[in-house]
Amino acid sequence: MERQTGSHVLSATLARGSCSPNEIAPIYPLEMEARTFFDWAGIVPDFLLLHNIEREDTRIQYDWASRSRDAVCPRCEPISQAPAHEYVDQLWQDLPQAGRTVWHDVRRQKDVCRHPECPQHDFVERLPGFADEKARKTLRFQRHCVARA
Repeated sequence: MERQTGSHVLSATLARGSCSPNEIAPIYPLEMEARTFFDWAGIVPDFLLLHNIEREDTRIQYDWASRSRDAVCPRCEPISQAPAHEYVDQLWQDLPQAGRTVWHDVRRQKDVCRHPECPQHDFVERLPGFADEKARKTLRFQRHCVARA
């Protein structure tokens, strides 16, 4: 099976239903937001928005982007509302689905700590309850692996 993406599958399906490209364009972001709510609520932080899904024979990849406007400095803990206008992409493995490995590719925003005495100048927003900063697996996949060991 070739790689399939959510945007291509949805667009082709809607086109078969006689929707024009202009009608299809605004539907896809709504579909991704609904899928986030129904499939990932309580698992993925609320400030992440699903952008795409890619499916192959052996893997599924969910592409996420942060929509947060602020982040907590990991050193001094005030809320920063000063984005650095840079992003970091990181890949985390999650529990398998239907015999396929699952990956979450998350684009997180870099922020700047404005506290004058904080040694942390810039930092990447954290994903509490979802994944540790330096990990390669989600927290729930880590718990699953430990429970099975």
